Amino acid sequence: MKVILVIQARNGSSRLPNKMMLKLAADTVLAWVIKRASRSKETDLVVLALPDTDENDDLENLARGLGCEVYRGSERDVLKRITLSLRKYQPDIVVRLCADRPLVDPEILDETVRLFIKYHQTNRPLDLVFSHQAVDGAPWPYGFGVEVLSYPCLYQLYKTVTDPIEREHVTLHMWNHPQRYRIKPLPCPETYSVPCPNLKFDLDTPSDLSRLQNLVTSSSDLSLPGYEFVSRAVTLQI
Repeated sequence: MKVILVIQARNGSSRLPNKMMLKLAADTVLAWVIKRASRSKETDLVVLALPDTDENDDLENLARGLGCEVYRGSERDVLKRITLSLRKYQPDIVVRLCADRPLVDPEILDETVRLFIKYHQTNRPLDLVFSHQAVDGAPWPYGFGVEVLSYPCLYQLYKTVTDPIEREHVTLHMWNHPQRYRIKPLPCPETYSVPCPNLKFDLDTPSDLSRLQNLVTSSSDLSLPGYEFVSRAVTLQI
């Protein structure tokens, strides 16, 4: 089965402008995302899906310099951008990753794919498997995981979803209609489900950036599993 990982990114954040080009140690946030995602063993290709606006040209240049495929499309209709970024590859399985997760864990990513494939091979396949948020009894902290779904499911969403908000948030239609879709979390290991409220490792605000910069000590941390950052956060109480 062909598995393609698509990273959605843009430079136009209102809360933290140009956040993809901010630094963690010696690398940009986007470089962290691409480099860590590229360590996956279950994906065949990594594609970066960017808006087709000039302010994102530097992101394309950076990604291509790292050997990452790039697609440019609609800024607001992210569902369209993501779907069309994958059309020429015709994958069986899609891994969706938001670029505000510089500490994304390749092993968690791979385990999420494996769980999806496991169910896909049964007579009750799942529509979506996730490891990116603490819902449905899986206490995942934000920042390490992904969503996995089939490309036919993604394409069907692209063709049928009409709500602009649901098109901006790619799988929101599925979450809004749980009676129609089989959604399951990857079980969260104890090393990630520590008893710390509001434990957060994604990047939305200046305070998030400060927290991440305190957790990352050098570019060699690019190879660390996510639970190492969880442990540091607990130790530093951030």
